Amino acid sequence: MFKKILGLSLGVGMLLNSTTFAASEQHSWVDDIALSNEVYNAYVCENCGEVRHEEIAKIRNYIITLDANGGIAEPAQLTTKNGKITLPIPANSSDYLFEGWYDKTGMLVTPDRVFEEDTTLYARWSADSTYTLYFVSDGGSRIKPITGAYGMTVSFTEYIPVKEGYVFEGWCADPRDKQQRIVDFTFYEHDVVYAKWRSIGANTAEETKQSTLTDAEVMQYGQYVDEKTSVNVTALWVQQQERLKQLMEIHNSIYGE
Repeated sequence: MFKKILGLSLGVGMLLNSTTFAASEQHSWVDDIALSNEVYNAYVCENCGEVRHEEIAKIRNYIITLDANGGIAEPAQLTTKNGKITLPIPANSSDYLFEGWYDKTGMLVTPDRVFEEDTTLYARWSADSTYTLYFVSDGGSRIKPITGAYGMTVSFTEYIPVKEGYVFEGWCADPRDKQQRIVDFTFYEHDVVYAKWRSIGANTAEETKQSTLTDAEVMQYGQYVDEKTSVNVTALWVQQQERLKQLMEIHNSIYGE
């Protein structure tokens, strides 16, 4: 164990030797666990025995406030642990995509970010650029819906339905007035197009039979467009209609209607 010099009684020679060491040697510091505590780390010079203390930096936890910017973030405030934090993904009821959390300087916050102060972060959103086009074949074979990015244009040459006794003449945007046909479509929003048919037989009135999916097919595909009402039919709608049918049967059995 290193000893301190308590006085000058060791003589001039010892003092000169100490002075010579200080001028010619460098400190070689090593940790001294026995002298360290929660406040200070202790270091001892292997050459001269000098002890040096360094204060241990105190680790603070900071409050991070989340501004969802029109969305919902739970919780709205978080506390860092060792300067770091795991950020949630906020929800948004509109057609927007979450791009990430940003600080007030506009910098994206990455998982390895170390916070050194209380900070407010801001959610950044972009418009959902994916849209769906539905095909109403009006009694013809089913054409599955297609999706595309905002501004993308698709040609209808690959989407040709078949209907017995009729010739397909193209797709129209208006189900009531099918005079104006369209040959391609640009995705700017969700939309529906309608098939136009011409009967093969001369002076033969076009059949009004509608082509729909069975309930089982609706449950499988998730939804389709009712070709008579142009209403989106979902699996939930099918379930509700079935329940309504059951309730009506119960009502009729009780009241004899």
